[in-house]
Amino acid sequence: MTPPNPPSPGSLILRLGFRSITGITPRKRGTTNKKSQKTPSQPGTQKKSSGFKKRSRNNLIKVINDLMIQPELMLTLTYTDDVSHDPETWQRHLDNLRRTISRKFPQSWWVWRVEPQEQTGKPHYHLVGSLGDTMSSDDFWHWLHPHWCRIIGVDPKNAQFSTRVKAITTDMEKLSRYMTKHEDSNDYHGFGPAWEKLTNRWGIHGRNHAPVSPVGEYEASPETVAEAKELILGSIETQMNALREKLSDTTATNSRKDIHKMKQSISDKQALKNKITHLQDWFGILDADHVEAIREYLEGRKKAGLL
Repeated sequence: MTPPNPPSPGSLILRLGFRSITGITPRKRGTTNKKSQKTPSQPGTQKKSSGFKKRSRNNLIKVINDLMIQPELMLTLTYTDDVSHDPETWQRHLDNLRRTISRKFPQSWWVWRVEPQEQTGKPHYHLVGSLGDTMSSDDFWHWLHPHWCRIIGVDPKNAQFSTRVKAITTDMEKLSRYMTKHEDSNDYHGFGPAWEKLTNRWGIHGRNHAPVSPVGEYEASPETVAEAKELILGSIETQMNALREKLSDTTATNSRKDIHKMKQSISDKQALKNKITHLQDWFGILDADHVEAIREYLEGRKKAGLL
């Protein structure tokens, strides 16, 4: 069996989704990642491993942004005052609901996230996805509410606010920010030990039906990576120039709201340029057109044998 070819010196593995791009520096076989080497700590100095880890959060950000179709519904599931402090119980409740929904709606899919409520530390779930059915959000709530209440053992009539179903109208960027908020340990309150034991903060139900973009992988030289970055920076600059020109042509008939929107867009694009310019590990979220432009560029270089 022929061993795999070692990565070229200085090369980078670029992984492209629908709107996400991730860069990884490959390690040669037999080498050790210095960052992963751990020195023995003194007794009593180990730090507790808890919270929403950066890598886990980044993976959730990528999944949300690599959805090729915007989710239709957002579900919010909460508990009443009597909440177990065992995170395995929380997970069992969610698993029971997953099975209940999938039996009724076999084409459904959901990306879920659990987080503490700010005022109490109690867990609550957000799920975004689709039923794969034409049922309205109101009708689905009437179906969902008694099932969730039965699972957590409360009377549906006395727990009307334990479930909420909302049609998603916001854009994907706002949805991503909402679903991937940082987790503040100050919000754990009396549930701190439970949150420290909880391992999974998010997941996907009905993965086979979820419209998550497949990830394309390319091993590229530093020169190719630099050129791909310049390609996107140039594209963003072109967009900014078009907005500046449009802004300079505004008249008194233009509303302040439109003018503010254009200025904000220019500011956002400049911030994106700065981020891409200084991006070392190439983890970032671009718009789908820019990711596709990078993909086409890399495919062209690959066919020409120039990666």
